[in-house]
Amino acid sequence: MNEQIQRALEDMARRGKDPGATSVVQRAFEAAPKLRRSKRIQRGAAGAVAVLVLAGTAVAVGARSSGPHQVVVATPTTKSISPSDSSTFSLAPALRQCFSLPQPSGTEASAPSVEAGTNLSSRLLVLTNAGALWVIDGGKATIWSAGSDRAEYSAIVWARWLADGSILAARAGHADVELDEFSAAGRFVPVAHLAYTIKAAAPRGSCPINGYLATFAVVDAGVVLLPHQAGPWGHSCPPRSAPSACVSPESYSIEVRDASHLATVGRGTGDTAGGAGIGHTRLVSASRATDTIVIDEGSDGMAMRVGPSHFCCLGGQSGTAYAASPDGQKIAYAIKPGGRDVLVGSLDPTSDADKRGASLWISPDTISAMAWTGETLAVAHGSRLTFVAVPAGTVLGEANFNTDIRTIDFQSQG
Repeated sequence: MNEQIQRALEDMARRGKDPGATSVVQRAFEAAPKLRRSKRIQRGAAGAVAVLVLAGTAVAVGARSSGPHQVVVATPTTKSISPSDSSTFSLAPALRQCFSLPQPSGTEASAPSVEAGTNLSSRLLVLTNAGALWVIDGGKATIWSAGSDRAEYSAIVWARWLADGSILAARAGHADVELDEFSAAGRFVPVAHLAYTIKAAAPRGSCPINGYLATFAVVDAGVVLLPHQAGPWGHSCPPRSAPSACVSPESYSIEVRDASHLATVGRGTGDTAGGAGIGHTRLVSASRATDTIVIDEGSDGMAMRVGPSHFCCLGGQSGTAYAASPDGQKIAYAIKPGGRDVLVGSLDPTSDADKRGASLWISPDTISAMAWTGETLAVAHGSRLTFVAVPAGTVLGEANFNTDIRTIDFQSQG
């Protein structure tokens, strides 16, 4: 980034700084017996006695709804990714508990091959583990992120479609997470900085930041973020529990922001979870029309609704990857421990349908990500994408990348 652009961004950041400190009042959440993880999920209430203060701030650098943007235009290409400054980006060892950085492959990634017979009903974004952002449309893959890397941030670590057909992407920095909006191949603008601070006395092995994790989901209610709080964090626990059972080394809560005002702190849902290792928590899937999100902490998955008809929580599935159906009634997941067998279970909290589900398709190797659109499920395993028909389980086509795939997301059809 040249000096003129850098000065403009710094000036906009100074003028748009928001104190952004929020607090969530907590009490024990009494979940129904069929719901999982009830010991660590808490809901806010006026009569609660414990207070969790989130220290993350949001600094405006050009929200889409107000003021001019500093647009950065890179030269688009569909052939290769050249080595960039972000390939050498690194973080302090303690922050590796919070951010999973892209892993450069050391070689150029050529345009992936997409089977011509694959007929997708909507575009699919593919983020590789090297931090390259691709879009598959009409059987052709185009790279959107070429030329967008800068030395002060990592390559892209997370990406999702926005409702207007642009892509929101996250990069990790030394003091913040930057959110960039890609409107086309090689064209992007920073829309928010999610600042974080580091707690020196955080429990060993936990994520030590007070701020935001670099994962998000997009639903009709807005963009869902995970504010993180370094521990120790005290919470409710069953009577006569050991003191250690009432304290977690870290916690996160859930915040929903207006997609048009991403630099402005949004509303909290009142849900908070604590545990060990949740710095790697990811918002792995969403049903946009029903405001349903699927959260993966590594041990299991949990679905909840974050819109006007709030619901928390429904679990029971444990997988290496998850995908909520467009109507929010079903969930596909690659069941652990192997992560190769794709099952489809129920997400309907009012139904007695089998939550574990029935087998749909078996992958030759471990599945890392899935996405669902219409009657098609895209399954990422290693460097390959396989498109599977739902509910038939037949293979419709494939795409091959040169590097492993981190996450995928279908553009909403409506």
